[in-house]
Amino acid sequence: MHPLVSIGLSTLPDLISLLDDTTDTTTSKKIARVVESVSGSAEPQSIRQALQADMALEARLKLALATLQTDLERERLTAQVNHAKESQQAALSKLDRHLKDQREARTAFSSLAALNSPFAWGPVVVSLIVTLGFFGILSGLLVLWRTPMEDSSREAFQLLNIAIGALTAGFATVISFWLGSSQGSRAKDASLAAYPGTPQPTPMNPSPPLPTGPQGTNTMNLNPSRFDACMDIVFEHEGGFANHPDDPGGATNFGITLETLRAWRDDASVTAQDVRDLTAKEARSIYRARYWQAMNCDALPAGIDLVVFDFGVNAGPSRASKMLQRLLGTQVDGVIGPETIAAVEEQPIPTLIDRYSTARLRYYEQLPHFQSFGNGWKRRTELTRRAAINMIS
Repeated sequence: MHPLVSIGLSTLPDLISLLDDTTDTTTSKKIARVVESVSGSAEPQSIRQALQADMALEARLKLALATLQTDLERERLTAQVNHAKESQQAALSKLDRHLKDQREARTAFSSLAALNSPFAWGPVVVSLIVTLGFFGILSGLLVLWRTPMEDSSREAFQLLNIAIGALTAGFATVISFWLGSSQGSRAKDASLAAYPGTPQPTPMNPSPPLPTGPQGTNTMNLNPSRFDACMDIVFEHEGGFANHPDDPGGATNFGITLETLRAWRDDASVTAQDVRDLTAKEARSIYRARYWQAMNCDALPAGIDLVVFDFGVNAGPSRASKMLQRLLGTQVDGVIGPETIAAVEEQPIPTLIDRYSTARLRYYEQLPHFQSFGNGWKRRTELTRRAAINMIS
């Protein structure tokens, strides 16, 4: 790690959440440039001596790094939103094409039926042929099984075996064509409801609009009980108000720093006293919008949602999401979407919780401050792992 980056991290530890991984050179270069610009030097030793001797210089550097953190977090959030919109638009276009093909096929058959065209009987005739052929060959196969087989019978048996395989697929298609699949219909309805702009039936008693946070973020969780359970555990880890002079993060309450509260309220005049007066309710809203919903934890199974959420609070939502994607072998883009959720559901949840916790410890061990904070990080990881395992049941 570049020495100037280490100085930046020691001045403002929250910057750790900006580094996606140990190979993130772009963010590291930005941190180094800020340190060099504020200090007016590129020599690490002289910069450290200047910071120890000049508290005003340290304060200016901390403010510049906090501004950089806010800008980068805004850029990442914008990129995540744009990626989600593009993925949603692509899925919606695919669904529109599928529905259009269905409508055109139904319209064509309706027109043929209205004109009394013989082609309108095509599906009926084909379905009868497939159905009769399926049961007829099945009966022949049963007869061969009940009679001694000669060489010619064995050849016939092989031909019947091939034919019945093809007709089985055709028979399944006929059943699906005429009777449909209730499960498929439910899945299609759920897909339609998930996309904006799709006409939905008007309820008898429409619900009021969801409440929003300071930046218009939806603050009503789809599964309040699971969020609250995970939030209680995070609160235990983060503690209450603290404003230790040696803590580069400054005033902190419920794990919410002064800079985070300023960004949430979009108010640069927020003070340490405002952080002290922060309520647990507002802290929950911040965690819900900036971490829980940003990582799509509602869609994750119980237990996995906790370990991802807690690590996201500690090290940043992007890093927590990417760590999960690396373990699953899916696309590592920091956005927990349908592909990641589907991969999670294929895993044994207790095993995935253990693997995620191990990867989390491995990440901490690579940090320059592990010697100072390693015991606390280990304890938090283990307590979170145990709580996650208990949540499975």
